[in-house]
Amino acid sequence: MALFQRQSKNTENSASGVVKRPPFSSLLKKSVDDEPPVASLDYKAFFDGSRDGIVVSDTTTQSFVAANKTFRQMLGYNEAEIIKIGVKDVHPLADLPKVLSQFGEMAQGKIKTALGLPVKRKDGSIFYADISSAIVPMGNRMFLVGNFRDATERLKDEAAIKQAELRYRSLFDLSRDAIMILEPPDWKFTSGNLSAIKLFGAKDEREFISFGPWDVSPEKQLDGAFSAIKAKINIEKAMKEGSNFFEWIHKKARGPSFPATVLLSRVAIGDKTFLQATVRDITEQKKLEKDLQERMAELEKTNKLMFGRELKMAELKGEIERLKKRESKQTDKQ
Repeated sequence: MALFQRQSKNTENSASGVVKRPPFSSLLKKSVDDEPPVASLDYKAFFDGSRDGIVVSDTTTQSFVAANKTFRQMLGYNEAEIIKIGVKDVHPLADLPKVLSQFGEMAQGKIKTALGLPVKRKDGSIFYADISSAIVPMGNRMFLVGNFRDATERLKDEAAIKQAELRYRSLFDLSRDAIMILEPPDWKFTSGNLSAIKLFGAKDEREFISFGPWDVSPEKQLDGAFSAIKAKINIEKAMKEGSNFFEWIHKKARGPSFPATVLLSRVAIGDKTFLQATVRDITEQKKLEKDLQERMAELEKTNKLMFGRELKMAELKGEIERLKKRESKQTDKQ
């Protein structure tokens, strides 16, 4: 159990003189005296073989009394060096107040984890770790077992996700199109930009996110289908195929219905997948289409009238020519 032995700082003063402090290995042995020998061996195998860094700290002195191989490699210390340092030596000076505060809360059992704490290696470089803890009483002393897991990549991923979310939110807020987010499982709106709130006549975003697509639609669509049922069918198609574009009849929260185009797009940011809906009011477009159709119908009617008139004129001209020929023949006979 050499891993658990501490060679220095192993004595303490007392009224009667100098009393030797038992090494951590002997305290560990006492703590497992009532267990079969295999238990002690299994614990040491777990300690040495863990892929996470494990360090045992004295809760009073905050010094390290043991550390496994992974922890030593994480920080760049050898076995002899690690037991000569403590909590204050493995964190940046600027972060020590926060670190020591959380160490104290762990030692008192108030918290069990601390996420994303900066850890300083022997060479001065910094990495970030998620730390979980357990209090271990041994003899008349209390130790804190800290489990260190490198969180650098996780934090980088989270930072990248956050940056992507900020970029997305910026485009979302500044868009002139009405954009809203729908999320499972109930597929109600979870956010909407200013254009969406204005388009549907909601008081504010808080009111807007109380709606679902069917709440801002008439009971039935133009084809007679119930809006609530058809909306869910369109959502399922967008989630399956990645996008879905269609025309829809919406209605304002406190106003009339209006025709719109809807583009549902599947979006994934981090581990979240949701739908972005882009809605455009096409009332004016529909009016123009109707006006154009009416004009085309009127033109077709006029053309038919003109064609009929020309046909009648041609028939009259033909009749006149026939009459002229008949008169000419009668004149010749006389």
